[in-house]
Amino acid sequence: MPISLRSLPFASLRQHRWFRPAVRALTGLIALWLVTWLAIPPLVKGPLERMASEQLGRTVTIGGIDFEPWSLEFALRDVTVAGAHGAPPQLTIGRIYADGELQSLLRLAPVVDAFTIDNPVLRITHLGDGRYDVDDIIAKVTAPKNDPEPDQGPARLALHNLALTGGSIDFIDNTVRETHEVRALTLKVPFISTLPSQREVKVEPHLAFTLDGSRFDSSAEGTPFAQTGKADAQIRLDGLNLAPYLGYLPANLPVKVLGATLDADVKVAFEQHPRMAVKLSGTVQASGVRMADRQGADLLSYERLTIDMADVRPLEQVVRLQHVELTAPVVTATRDAAGQINLAQLATPAPGPSAAQGKTTAPAAPAPASEPASSSKAKAKAPAAPAWAVEVASVAVRGGTLRWADATTRPAAALQATKVTLDAAAIALPFAKENAKPFTFKGGLHLQGSTLSFTGEATDQKAQVHTTLNALALQLAAPYLAQALEPTVTGQLSGDVGVTWQAPTGAAAQAGATGVTIKAGPLALEQLAIQQGKTSLASLGRLEVTGAEVPLDARTATLERLAISQPQLAVERGADGRWMFERWLKAAKAEKAAPAVQGGA
Repeated sequence: MPISLRSLPFASLRQHRWFRPAVRALTGLIALWLVTWLAIPPLVKGPLERMASEQLGRTVTIGGIDFEPWSLEFALRDVTVAGAHGAPPQLTIGRIYADGELQSLLRLAPVVDAFTIDNPVLRITHLGDGRYDVDDIIAKVTAPKNDPEPDQGPARLALHNLALTGGSIDFIDNTVRETHEVRALTLKVPFISTLPSQREVKVEPHLAFTLDGSRFDSSAEGTPFAQTGKADAQIRLDGLNLAPYLGYLPANLPVKVLGATLDADVKVAFEQHPRMAVKLSGTVQASGVRMADRQGADLLSYERLTIDMADVRPLEQVVRLQHVELTAPVVTATRDAAGQINLAQLATPAPGPSAAQGKTTAPAAPAPASEPASSSKAKAKAPAAPAWAVEVASVAVRGGTLRWADATTRPAAALQATKVTLDAAAIALPFAKENAKPFTFKGGLHLQGSTLSFTGEATDQKAQVHTTLNALALQLAAPYLAQALEPTVTGQLSGDVGVTWQAPTGAAAQAGATGVTIKAGPLALEQLAIQQGKTSLASLGRLEVTGAEVPLDARTATLERLAISQPQLAVERGADGRWMFERWLKAAKAEKAAPAVQGGA
C-alpha cells in the first residue's frame, strides 16, 4: 500500500509554526560553530603572541591553536618563550588544554572542567651573586603599573582537574659548572577555586619527580575523590638542610639567609561538599636559622620556630593557627654613624645592576594629565580587596636576646636584653569594628642587671600596658644623656608605669591628638647622683611618686603624692650671671661659644 509523505511524523512537524524558526536557529548555530571553529584560531594566534610577549618582555610563539566552540575546548600547541640574548628557549610547553564550561559566560569568570599542561621544559641559569637569566622577566612582571587597578582580592575562577605531566627542569649553575635536573615531574590537583562551582572531580592529589636521579613520589590517601568529594595529601619533611640551596636566593632580597633546617608534617585536604575548600593543617618547623643584612652583619637568628596550623585556607584568605612558638631568638639592631637603622633598611629595595654599573636612568615620564572627576570618583568608590582573616590562639617567645648598638652617640651606646619572654593569646586580625575583643599579652626581660615585666591588652582602637621596673639603672641611658649633659647621672628606678591609648576621633583626630596617657605609681627613684668627675653636684636619697597621671594631649599632670628624702644640691651662680645648672647643658655652652666665633671671624 502506498505511503503518503504527509502521514510521516517529519511531515507533521513541518506544519507547526515553530518548525521553520527552529530550523533557521539550528542552522545559524551550526554555521556560527563552523565559522568560529575555522576563524578563531588564526585570528587569536597573533594577538595572543603579542600580548604574551609584551607581558614577559620575551618573544612568545605558539605553534597552533585548537578550538571547539560546541564544547568550549581550547588548546595551545608548541608554546615557546625565547631565551635571553639568543640562548636556548627559556620555556617550551607541548600542549596547554582547557575544557571550559558555559558557566564561564554566566559568572563572567573562568569555570574549567579540566586544565592540563603537557611536557613543559624549563631552563634556568644561575649567573652568580643571586642573579638569574630570568631576572628580566621577573622585573617585567612585578613592575608597578602607572595606573594600577584597585586590588580586588583573589582572582575569580574555578579550575578543576588540574594536571601537569612530563615536566622537566634544567637548573644550570654557572658558578660551579653543574646542572641540576628535574625529570618526570607530575603534579595533579583536584581544583583551585574561589567560586562555589560543583563540577565532577576525577583527579587525585599527586606530586612526583626525579631530582638528580633521586625519585620522590607522594600521592593521596583515602578513597577516590569522585566517590567521597574529599581527598588528603600528606607532605612530610624530616631535617631538610637548606644550606646547599641558599646561594640560589635572589640577590635583591633584603636579608641574606645563612642557614636553616626545615621540618614539616602538613596535610592538604581537598573538599567539595558542602562547599569547595583547600585546607592545610599540621606543623611546620624551621630550626637553626641565621640571617644577615645586605652587608653581612648579624640581623636575626633563632634556635627554632614552630607553627601549628589548625585551619589554613589560602583561597579563602583564612589563616587559623593553634600555636606559634619562637625559641632563643637573637635580634641585632644597629644605627650607624649616619643615623641609618639596619631594620629600617630592610624595607628599601636593593640597588639594581644598572645602578651598580653607573648607568644613567631614563628621564622621568611627564606627570599624567588630571583625570576627569567622574573617573576619580569611580576609583574612590572602587571596593577594597577583602582582607585576610588571621587568628592565632597563642604565641610564645622563649629565651630571646635583643641587642642594640648606636654609633651616633659619643661614647657609642650598646644595650643587651636577655631572657626575653612573651606570651600572647586570642589574636584575631582584622579587629571587628564594634565590640572588638582585645588580645592579651605578657612578658619580661633582663636588662644588664635590671628586670622588666609587662602585661597588657590591645585592639586597633585602644590598648593598655602595665610595666613593672626593678632596679632599672639610669646608667643605661648614659650615652644619650651625655649628648646633652656635661655631668654624669646615676641612680635606680623601680616601680610601676602604665600607658593607655585610645584612638582619637572627630575633631581630636583632625588636630593630631595622640590619645596617650601615662600613669605612674608607686614609682621610686633611688640613689640619684649628678657628678662632674669626682665632684658631686646634686644627689637624692629617694624620690617617690604615687598616683601620677599625664594625658599628653591635655598637657596637664595630676599627682597624688610626691615624697623626697635626703636631697643635696650645691647652688652656684658665676660671675657671668649664669647658674650652675645652665653650665651643665652642652647646648648652652654651644650657644655661648657661637657668638664668640662669629665675632672673631
